[in-house]
Amino acid sequence: MLQLMLKPYFLLLLLGLALGWPLPSHAQGAQAAPEPAHSVPDLAHLLPAIAAMSDSARLDQLREFADVLIDAGRFDEAAATLHEAATQAQASGQGRLIASVEGAQGYLAARLADFAGALQHYQRALDLARANHDYPYQIRTLSHIAGLAYQTKNWAQANQAQPQALALAPAHPLRQQEAQVYGELSNLAGMQKHPAQALAYNNKALAMYLAAHDTASYYVSLMNQALVYKNLGQYAESAQSFRAVEAYARRTKDDFLLLYVQVNFPRTLLLLHQPDEAERYARQALAGAEKTHNLELLPTTC
Repeated sequence: MLQLMLKPYFLLLLLGLALGWPLPSHAQGAQAAPEPAHSVPDLAHLLPAIAAMSDSARLDQLREFADVLIDAGRFDEAAATLHEAATQAQASGQGRLIASVEGAQGYLAARLADFAGALQHYQRALDLARANHDYPYQIRTLSHIAGLAYQTKNWAQANQAQPQALALAPAHPLRQQEAQVYGELSNLAGMQKHPAQALAYNNKALAMYLAAHDTASYYVSLMNQALVYKNLGQYAESAQSFRAVEAYARRTKDDFLLLYVQVNFPRTLLLLHQPDEAERYARQALAGAEKTHNLELLPTTC
């Protein structure tokens, strides 16, 4: 499963990836918002710095600052920031802004493993998006709900949410979202031990990203394809996909995507009876995890 989404929405699945789960299909490298969200030390300094902004820009800054706090493990401060954002969103009376804050609160709850609370926030965000006919946000929120289902292994809920998202995408000019949903459906099928179905879905996502010239998303999806091929026993194809993603990650200096390759490629190499090469990548994974402060991605078993 890869958002390498937009701000990565399924960070909780990272540990699962180390155990062989796929990246979220929407995973793109997170990009920093404009200042001041990434420069002030706390909410008290942020509020006067954004006071003159529009409602939309001000709430974007509050949500981005909450993300900074979450990534730093400052969850209480993040909750206080999102409470302020919710208050301002309600005062604006704009359903779109209220929905965006509900989604951010759902993300925080999920990071805290409060899956029931996260689902409540996401459901409220989805209801608001439906009322506002905001189809991209509906699709995104349905994918978040499916992500919660992955965490709790609630396959019935995941199987309900992702097809709903898929039904929305082709009905509107949302081809990228449609490709992302196919990627998530591939992840879902793979986690339910249906690799052939996972391959079919992921092939659709790859074709759409290729047609859209969305190179970053294409290689994220190709990373998932490498895992699907491994699960199908097609080890040569798996290795070929891993090497293509590795070349792209090195070319673009994407250390995070490269780490995913280094963590997962050794399994395929062992199945190809290449233990020395597998050990080389495993050592690279350890060095990469230390460099990017992502030691939790390393598997605890060989």
